[in-house]
Amino acid sequence: MRSSIRELARVIYFSEGEVDLYKLHLEYRLSPFEVSFAARFFVKVGIAELDGISLVLRTSAKEWLFERRQRFFMQAKRPWANDLRDGVDPSEPYLPELSRVDRDFFYRKLRHLEL
Repeated sequence: MRSSIRELARVIYFSEGEVDLYKLHLEYRLSPFEVSFAARFFVKVGIAELDGISLVLRTSAKEWLFERRQRFFMQAKRPWANDLRDGVDPSEPYLPELSRVDRDFFYRKLRHLEL
């Protein structure tokens, strides 16, 4: 679903009576096409009517959005919630790959401690 439709749905849900589309364009920095596309979507589903640059809401608009709240306000796919890190399981014992360990580092530390 387009973000402009989601933004307009949020504005519709919290507004009373009508939505000024020009104010929506300025406030959310949506292009006129995006504002028009989102407004036509809500006119098509039957919860609003266009009146010049205003979107006049029907009385059932909030109930209609509330019934479909998961579609408009909650994303099914949350890519930020997936942990894609490939790491060591903290519950398993860890043993480093000894061929990659710099042995000279530890010898220098031992010499430093002996002084």
